[in-house]
Amino acid sequence: MKKDILERKAEKIGVALSKQRTGEWQAYFINFHDACLKNVLINSCGMGEIEGKEVKTSVLRHIIDSVGPGKAVAFESMVEEVFKLDNEFKITYFKENQLYDGVITFKSGSINKDDTEYIEEIGEEVVISKL
Repeated sequence: MKKDILERKAEKIGVALSKQRTGEWQAYFINFHDACLKNVLINSCGMGEIEGKEVKTSVLRHIIDSVGPGKAVAFESMVEEVFKLDNEFKITYFKENQLYDGVITFKSGSINKDDTEYIEEIGEEVVISKL
């Protein structure tokens, strides 16, 4: 039953955004745990106000079967137009048969190619948010 499922707060994970040569940005899920994460479900959407009008993008759903310890997996391409919105990533995963849940949000205007850091798991300069 649903009431029997204990959800724990997600930790040691991140979403990183890397600008590609094409001009699009690539979103990566990063596992900072020492254990493998299974059945990673990511629901992403953008929401906010542009020119005084409320805007919400479609919800995109991604499933990643397995992410090894210290590994990153690309899961979504993004265009810069959505950076005017708050971009939210709801993440659920299993670690050692326990369910974890969390939300990573990039606030409007916070994704900037000049505000990056090098992440070894990807081997690139990225904009990152971690739990």
